[in-house]
Amino acid sequence: MKGYKVLSPLRHNGERYYLGDFLSESAITEKESARLLKLGIVTSVIKEDAIVTPTVKDLDETNVLEEEPIEKTLDLNFELDELKDGAKQQGLEWKGNISKSNIIALIVENDKTAYFLDQLED
Repeated sequence: MKGYKVLSPLRHNGERYYLGDFLSESAITEKESARLLKLGIVTSVIKEDAIVTPTVKDLDETNVLEEEPIEKTLDLNFELDELKDGAKQQGLEWKGNISKSNIIALIVENDKTAYFLDQLED
């Protein structure tokens, strides 16, 4: 069965998907799958009797799947308000209004990513 293996936790259409989960081709549209593939959140696979086999085009030159940067994971899985609230709970402070990219950078710089990743593992 053709489909996609999740390489990074994500929320899609109200569902949570975790590292290693399998999405069948029918679970997402062609446009959505193209976007997720481009972002490196999923990889094309063929599932055979509970075995997930990466397709050759999804492996890099060293045959190792690339990991997604933490910034991209935070950006895709959290809204700005969620990031701000979590950052405040972790003791981070900033002056005035802050953009989503800047709050993500602040979280990463202060090594507070574990708090957010733990929320994705629920």
